[in-house]
Amino acid sequence: MGQSENLFTPVEWELTDQVRFGESNRLDLELTVDTLSEQLSHSCGYAFHNLGGIDRSVHLFALPAVHVRALRVDAGLNQACKDGELSVEATLDNPLYQTLADLSLEAVLMAPNGVTVSHSTPRLEAGPVGPGATTLRLVSSVPRPAQWSAEKPNLYRLRLKLRQGDRLLERVERSVDFRRVEVRGSQLYLNGRRLKLAGACRHEIDPLTGRADTARHAEGDVKLLKAASLNYLRTAHYPPTKELPSAMVDYAQSHPSMIVWSLANESQFNPLFEASAQLCKQLDPTRPTTFNNPDPKRRCDIANLHYPPMPYEDHLKEDPRPMFLGEYFFPVCHEQTDVGLDPGLRELWGAGHSAPDSEWGRKCAEGPFYGPGTPPGTWSYMVRSNRVIGGAIWAALDEPFFCPAGSTPATPGTMASGD
Repeated sequence: MGQSENLFTPVEWELTDQVRFGESNRLDLELTVDTLSEQLSHSCGYAFHNLGGIDRSVHLFALPAVHVRALRVDAGLNQACKDGELSVEATLDNPLYQTLADLSLEAVLMAPNGVTVSHSTPRLEAGPVGPGATTLRLVSSVPRPAQWSAEKPNLYRLRLKLRQGDRLLERVERSVDFRRVEVRGSQLYLNGRRLKLAGACRHEIDPLTGRADTARHAEGDVKLLKAASLNYLRTAHYPPTKELPSAMVDYAQSHPSMIVWSLANESQFNPLFEASAQLCKQLDPTRPTTFNNPDPKRRCDIANLHYPPMPYEDHLKEDPRPMFLGEYFFPVCHEQTDVGLDPGLRELWGAGHSAPDSEWGRKCAEGPFYGPGTPPGTWSYMVRSNRVIGGAIWAALDEPFFCPAGSTPATPGTMASGD
């Protein structure tokens, strides 16, 4: 049927011509590990041994002959951050060798409490739809919607119905939010209010299954981060499972929780990333973009540095964009060897942060500051800064890998040659 080098993002194949209806079908899969694409995905990074298998769930599903092939949903706020605007772009696929009439797209919007909400364009007549792809665009005004934020994640439910006359062909549902993300000067704003990102980086990890079967941890990980008073999660180095959700622009453009698109992690800006930045804006102009490491032409909206020394505002002084610390405050997470030798490293690298203004905190902050941590009082500095919009601790979770029969992965810095 085909081949793919996508490890973590959706891959679809058309099975209609291969399926043997009325009897058992077997799907054969050949998997090659240790390829260039695997190295670029960093799947085996920090595991210290090769990981193999299918990292994402597999589904078999059937669609009606005429169906919604692609869907984009935007639910934003006007400039005054009062009224909402719902925008739906649905591409229909008609594989039949005939033009269909009397097709329509119906949009039912339900508030967080389940009550149906009135909006200006609840139905769109499609007109004659010929063979191939046809894109429908529905724009509707929603007066005074409940706004989404990390503290109050108000979600509406959008139910789209594709009909031919009175006959229902397909129904698609999405969660939508009404909010406005924008860069003003050197700061990031959500719904007209200045926003500070207090977050952590997250890897997909299960001690027994590696980077597979991780969807069941998505909700638990989010609850842990929320309990730690964090409002932001940075995905690294690959897209997470869609339950978290998946983080690719075209696939997850409609997902409410995404507020910034990141082009790359610890990379050197080149013409390919320049094209990526342009594509991000074409696919989704509603969210800012960022790129870790300087991009000389400032193609992205937000500057992004990893582990710069304090004071942060001394860096990139000629760059007027907001500054984000894509990674900072390096605790111990995947340094299994170091922690095994000295478990107290965690406490050492976090010393003084609980009370930065205390005598002990000031003592810990005396320079020069050594080690992967960050001086006490760093977060207070970031909150008060008119340029630094926040940062993501590396990392949110430890990454232990427990192999069969009690064996452990190879020493960091080497890669095992097994499976």
